[in-house]
Amino acid sequence: MFTSDCVTIAVGQKTVLSDFSLSLAPGSVHLLAGPNGAGKSSFFYAIMGHPEYRIIQGTFIFNGQDITALAPDARARLGIFLAFQQPCAIPGVTVFTVLSEAYRELVPVGERYLSNADVRVLIEGVLEKVGLPKAYADRALHENFSGGEKKRLELAQLLLFKPKLVLLDEIDAGLDAQGLGLVRVCVRELHEENPATIFLIITHGSELVTALEPTKIHEIRAGRQVSVVDNGA
Repeated sequence: MFTSDCVTIAVGQKTVLSDFSLSLAPGSVHLLAGPNGAGKSSFFYAIMGHPEYRIIQGTFIFNGQDITALAPDARARLGIFLAFQQPCAIPGVTVFTVLSEAYRELVPVGERYLSNADVRVLIEGVLEKVGLPKAYADRALHENFSGGEKKRLELAQLLLFKPKLVLLDEIDAGLDAQGLGLVRVCVRELHEENPATIFLIITHGSELVTALEPTKIHEIRAGRQVSVVDNGA
């Protein structure tokens, strides 16, 4: 369960989201819709603990724990994952290096002592699942990746880390019909492995609404939630 209780978020002196509340039940899929600049991505950054996005009112509760003041790495270890709208490139640092280090930090203790060879097999496996050649494990992270390849790599991380609360920021941007189908497959696979996995997804496209059949759609405008559509899923 994740709850945002009357949360107000500020960046510098500017309030970017006001009095925002929602409750995400285990296993639910929620979409955030609204124009650019409405506050959707700001909400995601605040959930992850980005230091520039200050919570000046309200609380975040995840699985019974108040995470409002937790550091970003502590939130990640609890199973919260953010797929960025525009993932940044890190020249000289390979996909394998980043994903293997993160894997050892985020997975259960008993799996942290796998050999590099075993972890490489896991990483190459999830790359191939999302339609990326396993050779991409040795490429610099996101460097010279197309928009669609960056999004596929974000999906590969979902399958590798198996988070409990998944925040996807416009994961459908840059994806073709096959890529949208892949999003649906990844959501289904994570739900099969852990039916309690929660998804909160920002989108501007109706195609993703059709593909995922979300539990609820929340519309945000000018920093406020203006409507909630309950699909009864």
